[in-house]
Amino acid sequence: MNRGSANRIVQALPGCSGTHLVIAAGASYDPERCDFALASLLGEHEARGRAVTAVTLRVGRREDVDWALPSMRWLDARGRRVILRTRVVLPRSLLFAARDAGATVLLELAHHRLELQRALLGEEAAAAAALLLQAQHLQQLSVPTGVHLGPVFAGVHDRERDGHGGLAVDSLFGHIAAADLHDLHISPGALTAARHARLSRALGPGPMHVLHRNFGIGPGEDAVALLRGAPRRPSHRARASLWESVATIAREHGLAVDRCGCAALCHLDETHRERARPEGAARAYVPVMQADLFATA
Repeated sequence: MNRGSANRIVQALPGCSGTHLVIAAGASYDPERCDFALASLLGEHEARGRAVTAVTLRVGRREDVDWALPSMRWLDARGRRVILRTRVVLPRSLLFAARDAGATVLLELAHHRLELQRALLGEEAAAAAALLLQAQHLQQLSVPTGVHLGPVFAGVHDRERDGHGGLAVDSLFGHIAAADLHDLHISPGALTAARHARLSRALGPGPMHVLHRNFGIGPGEDAVALLRGAPRRPSHRARASLWESVATIAREHGLAVDRCGCAALCHLDETHRERARPEGAARAYVPVMQADLFATA
């Protein structure tokens, strides 16, 4: 993982047409050096022969909007597909900029209950209802929109709903379908110390016991001490089982999971281009060469 001062690569994933980078704002963002920071990150991968064709910009805090806007424009001008992945309500200026850049927006949803949405995503996360309301504005602007569901945990999303039948995740999927959204990526998550503390306040001992078991934390072990060292991830088998059970429920609600075959939901971009850009007016792909790094410095 690259942790530069202005941006950091959260993930490098295989995409349908090349490498897909997921980037978050670093601790010290400088708008005057946005181009250099992005060129450095992309150049690092492309120097190894990996064409970076899609970039997700994670908007986790309201102040990240100031970073996302110039970053999106820089990437679009160089022919990269841009995905804004947000857990906060975006200002209208960024919505219009996303439309103009042909970007895709993925709404980060983790739970229909606000206390669990914030326990899973952080205290700045907007309520699922607020994000789904914004989906209507995005649709009015013809901005392709999908859902990034996660982090998904056993003991949280596969709990039975009190007095309603079905599972907790059924409620969220019902709201997503009602908002006329159809495309979904499911992301089972890691258990960090901060996330564990928030979940402990929001859940009872029963769900926390299931959560601990899924992450290999025994009844007599100190979960706080264990997680202080490093995040815990579920076993490959547990992750696959949880993903499949949640994906099955999503399909029952008429939702499509990773329709294109990757986390970037590439088909949303292709459909959008055919509908809103009949001439296929995507920007030409411009490789980031070492000379460009010095030119933008």
